[in-house]
Amino acid sequence: MGDLSKHFSRIEFTCRCGCGTYIPSPRLVEMLEKFRAFCCKEIGKDVRFISHCGLRCAEHNRKKNGVIKSRHLPRFFRDDRGAFDFHSPDISNRKLRKLARKARNKKILFGGVGYYFWGVHCDSDYKFPRRWGLWI
Repeated sequence: MGDLSKHFSRIEFTCRCGCGTYIPSPRLVEMLEKFRAFCCKEIGKDVRFISHCGLRCAEHNRKKNGVIKSRHLPRFFRDDRGAFDFHSPDISNRKLRKLARKARNKKILFGGVGYYFWGVHCDSDYKFPRRWGLWI
């Protein structure tokens, strides 16, 4: 159980380099809760999301070879926007991608959605939404 919402905690949205950078993004957390509920309903069982990345400080983003305009950077966490990379041990990546696409079409996911071989990227950048696709 989380301290930001029922299923998400602050640690999942804190920079992983240890610098402690943290900016809450309630809109992103709300979107992820809705997507998780959608996945549970579609699958017919409880689904867990395992965080890979929430917020990144600029230095950590450089070390991870993140793009300059990464939605994980603090400047994109303003105005209640942000990004979250995750996978689910309860759903295959192929099924998770299909559910993300379906949720995007239903406006449950409203920002950028990208697919990696290990999971999914979702961001709540509703001002500059990008098309879903395979991101490497």
